[in-house]
Amino acid sequence: MFDGLNNHKDPYNGAQDKEWKWATPPSSDKAKKVDIPNNAEFKFYISYKDEWGNKVEVSTENSRLLYSDMAADNKEMMIITFEDKPDGAYGGGGYDYKDVILYLEGAPNLPIPQAKRFMCEDLGTVGDFDFNDLVFDVQNYYDGNNEKSRVTLRAAGGTLPLELWINNENCGDVHKRMQAGTKQMVNTGYPVDKGGVSKPSVSFDLNNTIQNLDNFTNVKVKVTKKENETYWVEFRNDDHAPGIISMPINVKWMKEKESIKSGYPKFFSGDWYNNPSKRAADILFK
Repeated sequence: MFDGLNNHKDPYNGAQDKEWKWATPPSSDKAKKVDIPNNAEFKFYISYKDEWGNKVEVSTENSRLLYSDMAADNKEMMIITFEDKPDGAYGGGGYDYKDVILYLEGAPNLPIPQAKRFMCEDLGTVGDFDFNDLVFDVQNYYDGNNEKSRVTLRAAGGTLPLELWINNENCGDVHKRMQAGTKQMVNTGYPVDKGGVSKPSVSFDLNNTIQNLDNFTNVKVKVTKKENETYWVEFRNDDHAPGIISMPINVKWMKEKESIKSGYPKFFSGDWYNNPSKRAADILFK
């Protein structure tokens, strides 16, 4: 559990000038440490009684929480934040998603509601098939009683100008949004002297909320190969080689120039992301 404070941008509040502040988890009895065995099934939830004595539960199986990941001290971390009064009932709540904050070391396989990760290959059938040319997440959340869709850019391993479109909305140039140069490979583990760079994830809300995110595929990427030569990489549901694939939000993407099939040998099967390679620790980025 996490209640320390110190300098970390709030990825969830619509006002970008506001901050959350994170620090080392406190050692006092305010924080409780729980060790969870590998491969164990579990969920987190908060439960309380409202003023009429009715039980209210908010958990990792419904949509009144937000998820993020980060890295610090060479450790993978997950942050889950809860809104305790989910529907504005019984006094409303501030919809700040800070009523309970969980801080986890490692990468647990949690059910993340209304969230998907997309991975893109910008050169189609002639690329390296690492599917890290663009990696982004989409999650639905509530701001008051209004459901919104939030996009989080995670990685941009492509070295061509990439323009992301989601739900017919132009989300702009990916490298510019991540404050990187077009030729820089962002968050793919590539050496700095060869163009690799680490950047914080960047989040923004769509103008229109995505309905039925579980089945959502209306994403595409406009790639500029030369000054006057552009083409589209789209999500496909046919027999053609995919340019964009989707999966649960906690699936790790490939390091630069590592084929996705080397990281996930069952790639073309329905549950490929549940069966990473024995080399996963060396070739998966996150």
